[in-house]
Amino acid sequence: MLKKLLITDIEPGAIENLRNIRTAYLFVKVNNGMTLKAFVPDWYDLGFEGMSLEEIKSSLIGKEANVELHLTDLNLNIKKKSLSPLNISQLNNNAEIAIVGEVINLRGPFIHRFSQDGKLVNYEYFCVDLDCGVAIIEISMSKSEVRKSNLQIGDYIEADGRLDIIVDKILDKEKQK
Repeated sequence: MLKKLLITDIEPGAIENLRNIRTAYLFVKVNNGMTLKAFVPDWYDLGFEGMSLEEIKSSLIGKEANVELHLTDLNLNIKKKSLSPLNISQLNNNAEIAIVGEVINLRGPFIHRFSQDGKLVNYEYFCVDLDCGVAIIEISMSKSEVRKSNLQIGDYIEADGRLDIIVDKILDKEKQK
């Protein structure tokens, strides 16, 4: 689910040289003013190759972007009711977060085809949108996980994992202060 968020900072991950940042993290401001650090898995697709960190910062900081927030490398616990309020909290300095979210959308199943040991494998999964109070976070769950848990809209999920940000479009205008 695309959401317009303000980019407040960038931090390089792996750096090959001063003009070739291999991976990066973006800091974005969510609904309540909270800033989240998120890993950018498709960094090369953003077109900043050959630019210095300062050039990239001047191109991004203060701009809004249409983005999706995804939780990967999941540990999750599905509940029919939540005993704790909707929540999102940064666990460490490496884009690891913990969330409590309400399922607001369940899309799928989708099929991802890939080759494994010379055989074509079909992996069926669902995309689950979670309202965490300050942000909508998307997670992917296998078809068997969704069936086994009898997951439905209105259920709650407690999860932790790495927050990834998929940048759809960087908007031209800076956010008005």
